[in-house]
Amino acid sequence: MTREQVHEVARGRVWTGRDAHERGLVDELGGLATAVRLAREKADAGPLPLRAFPRTHPLDRFRPHESSEDLASAQPQSTLSPWGALTDAALAMGLPVTGPLSMVDGWDIR
Repeated sequence: MTREQVHEVARGRVWTGRDAHERGLVDELGGLATAVRLAREKADAGPLPLRAFPRTHPLDRFRPHESSEDLASAQPQSTLSPWGALTDAALAMGLPVTGPLSMVDGWDIR
C-alpha cells in the first residue's frame, strides 16, 4: 500500500491484529516468532541469533525500583528479602535474616 492508501484506511487509529489484517494493513497475523521468521525470510538471513527483549521478573511489580533509569536496561530486581520493605528495620532490631516466618531456635521436629 502507498502511504496515502494506509492513511485513508488507518487514519492514525489503533487496530486489533484481525481488523488490521482484514483492512490490508498487515500481511500476516502472529506473534514475535512469526515476525522474526518473516524478517529473516525477507532478509535471506537464515538462522541468525536473536537478542531477547529484556523482561522483568514478576516479583519486580511488588518491589519499588531503586532508580528511575530505563527498566529494560537495569539488572533484575527479583532478589527480594523475606522482610520486603522492612529489611533495614528488621536487621536493626536484631530479627532473624530468614524472615518473619522462620522457626525459633531449639525446636525439635520429630
